[in-house]
Amino acid sequence: MYNTDEMFGVKDKVIVVTGGTNGIGREIARALNELGAKVIAFGSTEKSVSAAKKSLEGTDVMRVDVADEKSVEQAAHAIERKYSRVDGLVNCAGVQTLAGCLDFDMEAFDRTLSVNVTGGMICAKHFGRIMAKQNKGRIVNCSSVRGFQGKPNYSAYAASKGAVNNLTRSLAVELADKGITVNAFAPCFVKTGLATELDDEDARNRIISRIPMGRLGEPGDMVGPVVFLLSDCSGFVTGTILSVDGGWLAG
Repeated sequence: MYNTDEMFGVKDKVIVVTGGTNGIGREIARALNELGAKVIAFGSTEKSVSAAKKSLEGTDVMRVDVADEKSVEQAAHAIERKYSRVDGLVNCAGVQTLAGCLDFDMEAFDRTLSVNVTGGMICAKHFGRIMAKQNKGRIVNCSSVRGFQGKPNYSAYAASKGAVNNLTRSLAVELADKGITVNAFAPCFVKTGLATELDDEDARNRIISRIPMGRLGEPGDMVGPVVFLLSDCSGFVTGTILSVDGGWLAG
């Protein structure tokens, strides 16, 4: 017999959201909290953490640099001590630098891969260890349509998201026998501070004309797909990159 709350519910699940103090990650953290999950949101700066503590009432907020393995490891131990388990990890921490490849600042290139790819791997490693002891868990990575398509000035970001896609698939295969599913969601242009192209009206209009649904994404559009991938309803779904892009990749 099917029960909606049991299939789709995240109530009382312990879920870590990296990048949970800004943009898509903050909206996901807020939604999961409202749906009854026990949410721990990571932020990389004192400013973002302080602001999130005020706006994300009922959510644990921690300052963690996902690209620093010691920082993540310490956070994982603290969370396990407090909650005894971790049911879900949503890797939303990300950075973006746009520049032509002939003039790209390689420190910025390295930082993009360090946060977007290495950071996701570090978190999967340490929270995956906790999930493996439970023989159950959900890891959801934030990819992008740029993980499937190239575009001028996006060399670092596109490379990082392509890597996220194959990291997701590799982890899914490796962790399947431990009861852990690993999937990703891939937005197109979402109205957040990271989507700097949207500041230009002509560019924004061109982007909207390219999206079959005729509008930009909202952070809230990501909530349903992520909740699905965290819930028991997706128990036989792993290694999938779910496009949440208004039809961008289909068109």
